[in-house]
Amino acid sequence: MGMQTVATYRHRIGTVEWRDLVGMRPRDGLVECLHPLPWLAASWGLAAAGLWPLAAAASFMMFLTALRGTVRISVCGRA
Repeated sequence: MGMQTVATYRHRIGTVEWRDLVGMRPRDGLVECLHPLPWLAASWGLAAAGLWPLAAAASFMMFLTALRGTVRISVCGRA
């Protein structure tokens, strides 16, 4: 990378409004807790239909969304 590119990159990074660690309202915590539910329902439905590979994929997606919610809630300090 040339010096011009690095300077442009740093300028762009400096202009981004970071919202990673902003506080959450109680409603936001509730919404985060509800995100995995559609994947849970899909996993159960697919497993009941005997579509095990798709049920496993839906279970994995449920795990990822639950993990995301857990990390977000723990970092922000409240549910």
